[in-house]
Amino acid sequence: MITQVAPNEIAELEPEFTIMLQATNRSLRTNGAYMAGVDALRAFLVERGMPTAVDAVAREHGERFYAWLLETGYPPPQRRTDSTGSGSGPPRNKEASSFI
Repeated sequence: MITQVAPNEIAELEPEFTIMLQATNRSLRTNGAYMAGVDALRAFLVERGMPTAVDAVAREHGERFYAWLLETGYPPPQRRTDSTGSGSGPPRNKEASSFI
């Protein structure tokens, strides 16, 4: 009997991740941003000889990736604002907003 092993490499799991994103009914831009992040992470790991198997990627790999993002000026996610520009988060109390 042949035992099938579930995909574990980031590249192997991307199609399933794409399907999951589509199923959550997020916008195409959001899905594209998530996939661009996955692609950037995978490329970073490969270029540095780090593991790309999901169960082998450790916290230190994630921390090094995040540091690289900050060093290279990779654009941070943009916070969506409503028509008043007040943001999409929960309303802040007046005292808190006076410090911002």
